[in-house]
Amino acid sequence: FLQGAFNKVYTVSGSKGTFISRVALPLAPRVKTLSEVTTMSLIRAKTSIPVPQVVAYNAGLNNELKFKWVLVEHINGLLLQERRYELLWLKKGLLVQKMVKFIDELSHLNLTGIGSVY
Repeated sequence: FLQGAFNKVYTVSGSKGTFISRVALPLAPRVKTLSEVTTMSLIRAKTSIPVPQVVAYNAGLNNELKFKWVLVEHINGLLLQERRYELLWLKKGLLVQKMVKFIDELSHLNLTGIGSVY
């Protein structure tokens, strides 16, 4: 998840593992959160793209936080933006090949229209 003007991201650790929580300001409609959760679940189920599993979410404001929130599993890894200058050209080439594979997988999803999958 990205953190920005409308979202706050937290790492949450407990006895069941480490999770990422994103809390969003109530500016966008409820359908935005529902679409994000549905899209992540679809991509996780239908492709090999490493998308975190959605653990829980609340797309409304009628909860203890009074904000929309999503909780996903934490996936270990490194941010490309922090490592891109250190990578050898061979590794960069392999990374581009993997990204092309992911784009190909996405292009072969049979969706019935344009816009939100929710």
